[in-house]
Amino acid sequence: MITRSTSILISIVLGFCLSAAPAYAQLARTFVSSFGNDANDCSRAAPCRTFQRAHDGTLSQGEITVLDPAATAP
Repeated sequence: MITRSTSILISIVLGFCLSAAPAYAQLARTFVSSFGNDANDCSRAAPCRTFQRAHDGTLSQGEITVLDPAATAP
Protein backbone atom coordinates (compact mmCIF):
# COMPACT_ATOMS: atom_id res chain seq x y z
CA MET A 1 0.00 0.00 0.00
CA ILE A 2 2.80 2.41 0.81
CA THR A 3 4.63 1.76 -2.44
CA ARG A 4 1.49 2.39 -4.50
CA SER A 5 0.75 5.73 -2.82
CA THR A 6 4.40 6.73 -3.16
CA SER A 7 4.41 5.97 -6.87
CA ILE A 8 1.19 7.96 -7.34
CA LEU A 9 2.70 10.92 -5.50
CA ILE A 10 5.85 10.76 -7.61
CA SER A 11 3.75 10.63 -10.79
CA ILE A 12 1.78 13.70 -9.75
CA VAL A 13 4.93 15.67 -8.91
CA LEU A 14 6.52 14.72 -12.24
CA GLY A 15 3.35 15.75 -14.04
CA PHE A 16 3.49 19.21 -12.50
CA CYS A 17 7.19 19.57 -13.30
CA LEU A 18 6.73 18.64 -16.94
CA SER A 19 3.89 21.09 -17.45
CA ALA A 20 5.94 24.08 -16.25
CA ALA A 21 6.70 26.70 -18.88
CA PRO A 22 10.32 26.89 -20.05
CA ALA A 23 12.38 29.81 -18.76
CA TYR A 24 13.99 32.11 -21.28
CA ALA A 25 17.53 33.19 -20.57
CA GLN A 26 18.14 36.90 -20.38
CA LEU A 27 21.41 38.51 -21.37
CA ALA A 28 23.23 41.44 -19.78
CA ARG A 29 23.96 42.80 -23.26
CA THR A 30 21.78 42.35 -26.32
CA PHE A 31 22.24 43.50 -29.91
CA VAL A 32 19.87 44.96 -32.52
CA SER A 33 20.54 45.13 -36.24
CA SER A 34 18.65 45.87 -39.45
CA PHE A 35 19.62 42.40 -40.73
CA GLY A 36 18.67 40.69 -37.45
CA ASN A 37 15.78 38.34 -36.76
CA ASP A 38 13.48 38.37 -33.73
CA ALA A 39 13.69 34.58 -33.55
CA ASN A 40 17.37 34.96 -32.61
CA ASP A 41 18.67 35.18 -29.04
CA CYS A 42 19.91 38.80 -29.51
CA SER A 43 23.57 37.90 -29.05
CA ARG A 44 26.35 39.58 -31.05
CA ALA A 45 26.47 36.66 -33.49
CA ALA A 46 22.66 36.50 -33.86
CA PRO A 47 21.17 39.97 -33.30
CA CYS A 48 17.48 40.85 -32.98
CA ARG A 49 15.54 42.91 -35.50
CA THR A 50 13.42 45.03 -33.11
CA PHE A 51 14.06 46.90 -29.91
CA GLN A 52 11.05 45.26 -28.26
CA ARG A 53 12.56 41.79 -28.68
CA ALA A 54 15.93 43.03 -27.41
CA HIS A 55 14.24 44.72 -24.44
CA ASP A 56 12.39 41.53 -23.55
CA GLY A 57 15.65 39.54 -23.63
CA THR A 58 17.76 41.98 -21.61
CA LEU A 59 18.29 41.99 -17.85
CA SER A 60 16.94 44.98 -15.92
CA GLN A 61 20.37 46.65 -15.63
CA GLY A 62 21.50 45.37 -19.05
CA GLU A 63 22.46 47.19 -22.22
CA ILE A 64 21.02 47.17 -25.75
CA THR A 65 23.59 47.85 -28.45
CA VAL A 66 22.73 48.94 -32.02
CA LEU A 67 25.04 47.36 -34.60
CA ASP A 68 24.08 49.37 -37.68
CA PRO A 69 21.70 52.16 -38.70
CA ALA A 70 18.69 50.95 -40.65
CA ALA A 71 17.76 52.75 -43.84
CA THR A 72 15.06 55.36 -43.30
CA ALA A 73 12.11 55.87 -45.60
CA PRO A 74 11.90 59.24 -47.42
